[in-house]
Amino acid sequence: MVKHAYVITGGRIDTEWLSAIRPFCLETEENLVIAADRGLLYAKEAGIKVDKILGDFDSLPAGILDEYEQQGIEIRSYLPEKDYTDTHLALMWAIEEGADKVTIYGGLGSRFDHSFANIGLLSFLLEHGVEGEIIDPTNTIFMMDQEHTGTLTIKKSNNKEKEFISLIPYTEKVTGITLTGFKYPLKNETLTLGISRGISNELLEEEGKIKISQGILMVIRSRDE
Repeated sequence: MVKHAYVITGGRIDTEWLSAIRPFCLETEENLVIAADRGLLYAKEAGIKVDKILGDFDSLPAGILDEYEQQGIEIRSYLPEKDYTDTHLALMWAIEEGADKVTIYGGLGSRFDHSFANIGLLSFLLEHGVEGEIIDPTNTIFMMDQEHTGTLTIKKSNNKEKEFISLIPYTEKVTGITLTGFKYPLKNETLTLGISRGISNELLEEEGKIKISQGILMVIRSRDE
């Protein structure tokens, strides 16, 4: 049973940063690394061992798959004309393998359509009872609801940079929001899609708690570059 799947996909990735933070390079049977299309090139540049590869491979240099085929790594190939993005297919594969948590690298980039769709895929993971997050050098994005997440605890980062916690409704509204340990606390409040009230909160305590009653809430931990 896979506990934690790491999906490296084709958005914008600083491979030096990826190499520096790669906890999944500690080989364990409970971890799984899936490279989605151009994510394979990023994994190679960062020196990351991948377990599975998929995509239509329209954005990979010719011949890069050959060495992985020789290693016997499982590869799933798709036509470019398909119903799902490579990232979506990678998440489906992670769920198929029984992952409890999925971390996505390369989920954000210059293509806003892909970035927005990838953020939406966090709700797809949530619906399947899988904890999901998108991480880049300045952001960590995840979603929560009452049914699957319950109360969410966020611990203060060890980084010296100032960090912000923003709450954005993913559904039309999110009700019963209660925040403790934050600079701007809330008690049984409602946030509505299209209103920016939940942006740029901060932790005052070593950890903060977020509790909601209904809806899907996107939580973003971010810092300025």
